[in-house]
Amino acid sequence: MQLLQTPVAPVQWCKLLGEPEPNKFEPNSPPLWSIDLILDPKNKEHKKFIEEQDEEVKRQHGLNAKISSNALPSKSKEDGTIIWTFKLKRFTRKTDGGFTSGPLVVDSKNNMWDSEKLIGNGSKLRLGYDLYPWKGPSGVGLSYQVRQAQIIDYIAYERSSSSVFDEVQGGYAAASDVVFDAEG
Repeated sequence: MQLLQTPVAPVQWCKLLGEPEPNKFEPNSPPLWSIDLILDPKNKEHKKFIEEQDEEVKRQHGLNAKISSNALPSKSKEDGTIIWTFKLKRFTRKTDGGFTSGPLVVDSKNNMWDSEKLIGNGSKLRLGYDLYPWKGPSGVGLSYQVRQAQIIDYIAYERSSSSVFDEVQGGYAAASDVVFDAEG
């Protein structure tokens, strides 16, 4: 199966590496990998991608299908950008009981990505995806399943290692050289 591709765009909330995250909105659903692509309608390639997606819903479901208001996984932001969410659920394979694999992540030279190098907001990626047409009471739509990601411009995800708080005089302070007694 040939994957479809996005244009290169900045991303946010990249959760493609390692184990999938639990689905916080649907706790009984399988965990998933996800990423948000930030599309700028002023960018010619981004605009073309956005415009083609409405036609893709019609192509997948037919011209007379009732299209859901949530047919596409996109949201417009106040600054004019469009956030397009790609997800991939991890399922248990019926044949051997193992799990389906997550997205393949590579660098710009197609070398495997080191999963210890977390991908920060603003990194620029191109995504390979397939479509999952769905139908529900509100109408029809498409889910965009990320299968591959190519990192074009990398920004490391870094957690803050210093406290944002000022020291409080007279407050509780943990002992820095605490020795735990094994006997209780």
